[in-house]
Amino acid sequence: MICTFFTLVFFSMWESRFFDYPVISAGELGISVPADKIVVFSSDGSILPHQIDELKIEGKDKLKSYTRGDGIFDGYDELVFPARYCSGKLESKRINELKGIFSSIFEIELYDSEDKKFCYIGILRDSTGEKIGKYFEGKIPGENIKVFDKGNYLVVAQEDIRYAVFDNSKPVVRSISAKDQSGNFVEVFLGLEARISVELFNLIKIEKTHEDISAKTIFVKSGSVRAIRSIRPYADIGFGIKIPGANITSYIYKGFMYVENAVPIPFNLSYISRQAYADIYLKFLKAKKFISREHNVELDGTEKLQEDGHMWGYIEADIYKAAYFIKELTPIPISRYLYFRNSSEVLKVGITLDILKLPRGEHRFALYGFFMPPGDIEKAKKVVNDPLARNIIKIF
Repeated sequence: MICTFFTLVFFSMWESRFFDYPVISAGELGISVPADKIVVFSSDGSILPHQIDELKIEGKDKLKSYTRGDGIFDGYDELVFPARYCSGKLESKRINELKGIFSSIFEIELYDSEDKKFCYIGILRDSTGEKIGKYFEGKIPGENIKVFDKGNYLVVAQEDIRYAVFDNSKPVVRSISAKDQSGNFVEVFLGLEARISVELFNLIKIEKTHEDISAKTIFVKSGSVRAIRSIRPYADIGFGIKIPGANITSYIYKGFMYVENAVPIPFNLSYISRQAYADIYLKFLKAKKFISREHNVELDGTEKLQEDGHMWGYIEADIYKAAYFIKELTPIPISRYLYFRNSSEVLKVGITLDILKLPRGEHRFALYGFFMPPGDIEKAKKVVNDPLARNIIKIF
């Protein structure tokens, strides 16, 4: 049975959607059930890893707040699972068999511009949990993401091949280390940095950096599929821009991290300035290759690269591959350029934003950070540029 199970998993893997994790709320399914009654499975007979995160959305601004909860999957609570194990459609005969242990089954059809697959969510009947093994070939293990609180910082480990360190008093990841060919962990990434520069009336130049923003950790959780870190940043960085705002939540999955950011702009900076820009960049160690929309270059520390409208980059080194993507969540109608500074040891790469003409309001963007293996750049692009759509049908 074990050999059969792993053969099924191998051949049913949806490789092009390796990095995708559908998130479905209890409200979408219209259910309120104990979390331990939920089973996610595919038609090939495999039980999939899944995670339930309990969530409240409060206030007129609809702020998300993760909680330890009450063990009931209801309301805004989120169910998340890896799409790569989804497979074909359940046959009618199989559905009739599963009525023996499930009171309800929901079909989750996932599709992109090229393909579609199916996963299923079952609600166990009372006193049937111990019988579930009779109906399934096997159980796919979880993603093996673990969180360790070290006091001043938080460590998120992924499969004993990579770990990320978060400073508990700062909003961003501090470093990432990966295992080299000798089995030793080596730093490969030194976090995100930012610098805002505003020249007031051609007289005074004011600069603020990421060091001017602190953070308080609000919520941390790791489960079978992902780790969640919610923080509340706070600072007065000048120019009428005050933090805190909404909580910032980072989602750490197998091979990548996703975080949404909000930048509140109280007025157009052109009223007080003739020049204003922001540099937001990542720091990679010992990079050997860089690819973006317009570039594909081997790095030797002498490059002077330029690119208008920069939104993504791919970095390759001896022991790691990485990619980042910036995605607008609200339209940001300003110029952006590739920020690129390279030496033999550190590659600083990201975007320069011309914020002088940034209109008043709250501007939101998402940042994706991928480390491969597993996966590759095309699979990462799928997540950002061709996101999975879905249909949900209650079978019974």
